[in-house]
Amino acid sequence: MATFFGEVLPVTNRAYNDAEDDEEATHDFSNPFTITFSSEEGNLSADTVILACGHFATAYVDCLLPADCPLLATVELARRSEPDGDALRRPAPAARLYRLGPRTCVARCDSVLADDHHYWLAETVLSQFEGATRVVALGSAPLAEYLSSAAPYEERPSLLVRCLATSQCKLPPLLTSLEPPNVVKGTPAAVLSRCCLARRAACLLMLYTSALRPDAETAAALHGALSAVVPAVGDLRPRPTRPPADAPHIYM
Repeated sequence: MATFFGEVLPVTNRAYNDAEDDEEATHDFSNPFTITFSSEEGNLSADTVILACGHFATAYVDCLLPADCPLLATVELARRSEPDGDALRRPAPAARLYRLGPRTCVARCDSVLADDHHYWLAETVLSQFEGATRVVALGSAPLAEYLSSAAPYEERPSLLVRCLATSQCKLPPLLTSLEPPNVVKGTPAAVLSRCCLARRAACLLMLYTSALRPDAETAAALHGALSAVVPAVGDLRPRPTRPPADAPHIYM
């Protein structure tokens, strides 16, 4: 089974042109994110961690979470100051963490990030769950980006789910692997790359769809794939939701 994916490295491992830098310029390679716990003990222990990345995955997670589900923690960009001392406006949270079950936590990551921040977001979230035995990332992309020689674009279904996994993760046979030359980008790639380097059991479930916004079919596709990997999720019934009329038509 092919498990090739684009490796995402922190900015400290990327080359840059020294000639373009001012001698007095300083480069901050520290983690730009901070995590704030909603409870005093800050206990985020779990056996399974699910990271829902992008609009389709987070919309599906919203259907799973109870309406009164308490917030465990929030991941935000650290507030920085301008040279004149004025604090910059803090953007929306990059991730919100909830407990989906007794031993399952989910991170809802629906924020647009700079390319250098995907690694740090994955690092910030996963470092809270070093004891977890399984990591699952959910992502999505337009169906037109899916590359396959099995069938031309016109003959493909309107949506499909493909998976990638580290060698430590055993996937059920009913899931179809994402074959080369497809490339995964953003936070899902960062999550899988970090787990691969750390030799952790992790998998990515990638939804390819022609839909412009989340609906019952996209939620059902993700629910079926995630239930195969995390059986406890299969016991949960997604709540039907109707997207607002002004829901953004975006892919992430």
